[in-house]
Amino acid sequence: MKAMRVVRWAQSTRAWALMLFAWGVAARAATAPTSSPASRDEFHFTISMIGASVSYWDTPLAFESGSAGELPGVKQMVEPFGAAPFSGLRAYGLRLEQRGIIHHVRLGLGGQIAFPRWRLADVNGIYDVDGVARHISATAVSSKDLRLSIGLDLPIGPVHLYGDVVGTLRFISTRLLIDGDEAKFGATSFGYSAEAGVALSVSDGLRLGLQVERGLVGEEAWGGSLVLAFVTD
Repeated sequence: MKAMRVVRWAQSTRAWALMLFAWGVAARAATAPTSSPASRDEFHFTISMIGASVSYWDTPLAFESGSAGELPGVKQMVEPFGAAPFSGLRAYGLRLEQRGIIHHVRLGLGGQIAFPRWRLADVNGIYDVDGVARHISATAVSSKDLRLSIGLDLPIGPVHLYGDVVGTLRFISTRLLIDGDEAKFGATSFGYSAEAGVALSVSDGLRLGLQVERGLVGEEAWGGSLVLAFVTD
């Protein structure tokens, strides 16, 4: 019995000793000064010249207005949106964004407007609309986008490497001529993309960067941009 009491006392003493040791380590870690420097928090206003490859062939474009809406079958037609320019084209435009970088985490909000380019010879065709052959051509396609991004920033001297995941809300509109009558179609869609870039600090408040983008979900296939960033603390 005496031996058992000794064993139990030793076990309880060992438990209290471990608890005291753990408490001491935690207290010392909490009061020890950190050796890593604090990251610099920044705010950016960026202006970008963008270029992208986009496709609207699976965008749910719906009739909105125009005199061509009086023609039978125009409001329900889908075949012209599977051909040029909706099947794939290049778009160019401008992007404005406000971004904060806090502890190397990038958070951005902004907008862009892109205007596709095409040859007029590629956007004319004869399509069957409700049993009637009609001449249809595209006169305008545009997209006004709202972007929200989150990513990481890695500074290496005057160079900054970064990557973002971007969610884009797109407001797409197009105008068609159908046997000379105009029809406006539009759609709202949401997509995701990934972007990566490198920026060089030209001065304390100015950076110049190059960026590439890859569409994951939505209308954009790929893109690139030249970025001018105005930096404040």
